[in-house]
Amino acid sequence: MTRGMKHNKGMSYKEAKAEVIKRYARCGAVAKSYVSSRFMLGNYTRMIDSVPENGNVLDFGCGFGQLSMLVRLTGENRVVYGYDCVEERMDIARRAAEDLPETHFLHDRCEIPDQSWNTVMFYDMLHYLPIEAQDELVAEYAERVKPGGSLVIRDVHRSFGPKYAFNSLQERVMVGAGLTLTKTTHKVHFRDLNELLPIIESKGFEARLTPPPLHHPYADYLITAKKHNR
Repeated sequence: MTRGMKHNKGMSYKEAKAEVIKRYARCGAVAKSYVSSRFMLGNYTRMIDSVPENGNVLDFGCGFGQLSMLVRLTGENRVVYGYDCVEERMDIARRAAEDLPETHFLHDRCEIPDQSWNTVMFYDMLHYLPIEAQDELVAEYAERVKPGGSLVIRDVHRSFGPKYAFNSLQERVMVGAGLTLTKTTHKVHFRDLNELLPIIESKGFEARLTPPPLHHPYADYLITAKKHNR
């Protein structure tokens, strides 16, 4: 991507994926390898398809920021903010996003703009919080979504079966080994994601929970919610 190139027209997913991986190559082999692996297992296309073409987007708990950049690159006139509480991750994300317009990475929650959002995303991060904190966070940001806007959540759905067992074991091992450790993460808190639907709907949304594709190895379900126009 040429420095200073404008992104008035969204790229295809394939083009955006190649651009994002290339950008993380400047951050070292470990960062590039991690991001590449997430593209293989992250099922990002479902998230991208749930985000409107325009408007401001908050990716809360964005990790290294690869989904934030995908959202920016595939949309037309999107302004994207990625937040993660781990400063080292945000340093990597900022380096990867250098010269990419309208893409902002924050590591202090106080820096998140006090505004309404067209889209708020929680991607694979709620289970690092206690259940009560999950409810409070989702309710808080559901309030901050504009009428007609979207709330999109992808997380592990507590259930029975091999997908959940595999997902649960992997997450617990990674947290135990410190690979996904944050300032407050000491264990994971999986839940039945259906419990979130009444909270979201009470904030004026129509919400639904959908399972992952059959070929997907994880129990990562998707909540897509659209706020009613007043």
